Amino acid sequence: MKKITVKIVFYSAIILMNFVSHGQQFSKNVVPFIYTQEPITSITNVTIIDGTGSPAKHGQDIVFRNNKIIAIGKSGTVKIPKMGKLIDGSGKTITPGFVMMHEHLFYAKPMLTGG
Repeated sequence: MKKITVKIVFYSAIILMNFVSHGQQFSKNVVPFIYTQEPITSITNVTIIDGTGSPAKHGQDIVFRNNKIIAIGKSGTVKIPKMGKLIDGSGKTITPGFVMMHEHLFYAKPMLTGG
């Protein structure tokens, strides 16, 4: 029984190390396209098109925590956290909700083939 437990722990550690070391270590070619990886990001004074057909909302603030919207509203009414990334959205438009339309959430390392 002890040998089986040790094997399970050993192979689980190898699998976990493989995911951690290969999953999200972005290559130097990808890093320039990633603007922020902060756990908290705020975008202020942005125009929002929500995709429901309602008119665009101008002068809005959005706060994201761990890639989810946690607050949204008219600029000045949303509490902007002091920590994290702050983006001035003046003159920009955002359309939240386009999830999995075309994303690259995982950038695999190229496989090397023997030759």
